[in-house]
Amino acid sequence: MMHSLWSTSCRRIYPPLPRSFVVTSVWGLVWGVAHVALKEVWLHQATVGLPLTLLWAAALYAAVRRRDRGSALSAAVLGVVACYWLAALHIGIEVPGNLFSLWPLLPSYPRLKLDILYGALLTMGLLLGLVNLWTIRGLTRRLGASPRVFALSLSAVLLAAGAVALRVDTSGSSPERWTRNILVAVGPLVVLWPYPPRTHPRDAVNRRSG
Repeated sequence: MMHSLWSTSCRRIYPPLPRSFVVTSVWGLVWGVAHVALKEVWLHQATVGLPLTLLWAAALYAAVRRRDRGSALSAAVLGVVACYWLAALHIGIEVPGNLFSLWPLLPSYPRLKLDILYGALLTMGLLLGLVNLWTIRGLTRRLGASPRVFALSLSAVLLAAGAVALRVDTSGSSPERWTRNILVAVGPLVVLWPYPPRTHPRDAVNRRSG
């Protein structure tokens, strides 16, 4: 009991996470489960989506329960990697976009229809990832963190993750894939950078008193 009281007193408790961030994260987890089920169970292809989704769920649960800065930012980073990055990196690589227009003409090709369904799922994941990025603006404000610094960190993480993915890909890398990787990594900067940094209330009080 004394240990729990000591750890609580040494850990700063922040306000509850923004509801928009929690809701979009839950929907992102639902998308992650659907993505893993479609790719591994039906398409019989291995994916890193399962461990990423599990880590994201654990980080989000810890962030909701602990309400500290580290858990919340970890949940945000894992959410961006497991939803936005995973969907954006696969769009145009595994499922050609022109297959969407062929859906009504393929009644006797269930495998191709499954590929089109997978492409639609990736598009939904990309949209969910962008919405999740937008809600991170409110999360950084709630935590008193700088959105621009966090955006730079997110872009660096996504760029590194894309480089690792290209390194382990058996089909090899190409200038087009490197360009796609850079464009995906720029996403957090586009969404979070225009957001002005928020002055912490304590700094504002000190400035007025000075």
